[in-house]
Amino acid sequence: MAGVGGDVAFDNIADPDLPFITVGQARRIRSLVRTAFAENGCEVTVFSDHVRDDRGRVFGLWNLASACGSDPAGETAWPRVVGAHVMSLLAAVGGDIFAGLSGVEVRARTYARLYPADQFDPAMFGHATEVMPGLLEFLAFDLSDTVTTLRPVDVERLILPEVLARLGDAVPGPHGVLACVPACRHLAVHVIRDKSVVPSLQLMARFAASLYDSAAGPLSPSLFWWRDGTWETVSRTGPDGEVEIVLTDELRRLLNQLAR
Repeated sequence: MAGVGGDVAFDNIADPDLPFITVGQARRIRSLVRTAFAENGCEVTVFSDHVRDDRGRVFGLWNLASACGSDPAGETAWPRVVGAHVMSLLAAVGGDIFAGLSGVEVRARTYARLYPADQFDPAMFGHATEVMPGLLEFLAFDLSDTVTTLRPVDVERLILPEVLARLGDAVPGPHGVLACVPACRHLAVHVIRDKSVVPSLQLMARFAASLYDSAAGPLSPSLFWWRDGTWETVSRTGPDGEVEIVLTDELRRLLNQLAR
């Protein structure tokens, strides 16, 4: 006999996507997850083993389902477990997910994950690759409590140090670098050493904006200044579509110093 929501009839059948709990338990956890996100002002679309919010961020359900299934208090504790888990996720992705981690640690916690193409808008994730018809590969990051897809800006931060090392500039110097990744197959880097940075800045800003609009897999139309692990936006596209250069006082002083 089926109980509330018809779940009792499935409490002896393992869920195909979360096999350590039953079909009925998986349904209840998914419902709690949807509610918990809504209570935190975030609407999500629920799939069998993950959820996706309206900003395109993806959160896996595997670790949460495992935590619920192993809680000694049983299902009465699930609302509390799910609520705390969701609050922790939103706090983590709302800040710097790489905070306190070295480049080696970040790369060790970054994985490729496959998802059905019909569950995503590819335009929201420029780094997504269709590895076979109907199947997309994303870069995902292990947050311990869950796995989330990387944002375009996170992808830029992840790949730049590796690119610099391959170029022989693993230590770019005191002034840092200008960098842009307008699309998934395009990267430009200028190591700041002398006055050549001034024309390069203008050229790279236009390059980023142009390729972002025209190339497949757009990531970011902006140019960035990277130094000592910190990123600052150097260019952006204005409401009229024109490229705008945005200089902090510090970068302006540096450019003036090098241009002498």
